[in-house]
Amino acid sequence: MKKETIVLIIVGLVAFVIGGGLGIYIQSQEFMSGANNIKKIIEVTQSKKVIPSIPARGQITNVFGRTITLIYAGESLAIPINKTAKITSMAAGVGTSFSQTKDILISDIKVGDAANISLNILQDGTIEGESVVVFPKR
Repeated sequence: MKKETIVLIIVGLVAFVIGGGLGIYIQSQEFMSGANNIKKIIEVTQSKKVIPSIPARGQITNVFGRTITLIYAGESLAIPINKTAKITSMAAGVGTSFSQTKDILISDIKVGDAANISLNILQDGTIEGESVVVFPKR
């Protein structure tokens, strides 16, 4: 093998290793940046009264005690519901719209219904549902 070919191969391998190392480093920095952003979001929502809640939505897959499990886009989340939470059901209107609301009990919620739950992030970082709007299956 010619000397120039060996030098070219070595330079190529060194460039490949350096490029791979830089790629891994950059990806880890972006991941850590994302984790820090989540922490900042939690801190801001806990300290600001102007951000009273964060919405969660999905199809109800389980109701156990005061915990409602939602699934959306393949991800599920079990949400404990506050004892003072307002729970409302949207009544079916004409066509595909929902036109009226009524207060319901958590025991009235059915698996398969859709729901929007307003989440509050507590000081310890856990979540709690503070209001629930149920859209019954038709």
